[in-house]
Amino acid sequence: MASGGPASPMSQPGSPGVSRPSFLSRLEASLLRWRTAALVVTNLFIALAAYIAAFALRFDLTIPVRHLEPLLVALPLLLVSKALGFWSAGLYSGWWRHLSVGDARDIIRGNALGSVLFLGSMVFLVGLDGFPRSVFLIDFVLCTTAMGASRLALRMLREHRESPSLHHATDAALIVGAGSAGIRLRDEIEHHHQGLTVVAGFIDDDTRKLGLRVAGCPVLGTVDMIPEIVAKHGITKIMIAIPSAPGHLTRRILQCSRDAGITCQQLPNLGEIVEGRVLYSQMRQVKVEDLLAREPVAVGTPRIQS
Repeated sequence: MASGGPASPMSQPGSPGVSRPSFLSRLEASLLRWRTAALVVTNLFIALAAYIAAFALRFDLTIPVRHLEPLLVALPLLLVSKALGFWSAGLYSGWWRHLSVGDARDIIRGNALGSVLFLGSMVFLVGLDGFPRSVFLIDFVLCTTAMGASRLALRMLREHRESPSLHHATDAALIVGAGSAGIRLRDEIEHHHQGLTVVAGFIDDDTRKLGLRVAGCPVLGTVDMIPEIVAKHGITKIMIAIPSAPGHLTRRILQCSRDAGITCQQLPNLGEIVEGRVLYSQMRQVKVEDLLAREPVAVGTPRIQS
């Protein structure tokens, strides 16, 4: 009988040292392995469901028996037409976790082309006798809406899973500047830093933004309200997201941060933002030069010494 030490707790099932992936993580890994096939199947399934739903809506949710044959005869043409339309619009190479305006435009373009191909194939190959014409329009609307909604739902689910919670975060940040730089900084913090820092809201002197939500975060007040907002929301750091902020504004923000007893950090300069090199890790403490209303003057020390 071979002797041996006890099995490592890391190798035993149910051990607390083992991090078991969740069902959603395992499902996502499987879909990544077969991503193109999964996209093709999913898109065609949505097209099929929208086509049947279009027929059902055309006849008040009860499809007459005499229209079942045209529905089934046209089904192969629909799937082929939609598959070609989706392929031409690049919908098989998209990434559902990131939905943008360009993706929405591609969805509309792919469905429009698919519907046109479907209509043309029906006219020239099968004929429209007994086939309700309104199904083409209803199908286009339903399929486009379903494809956009499915991608949006997946993105919302991902953001919900990855968004940090105030209960688990070690820092609560307040971003000064509810503009494009502030939104980009908020996205960087929320999605790429393991929930150690959570954005409680924005600060902006534009009174039109007060009470609104920008990128999912509320605009809590103006610069002069920083001390009371810090006390109310338990803020631990202030982040200035105003590229090339004038010296007088930086001084106000820094003074309000000192009054609140917390640190103040600032984004890199505007050139680095334009080049896309702004990261949360590049936030730095406010320097003396930031408080000046002009560029710092370089003193010629060697000449003065001579």
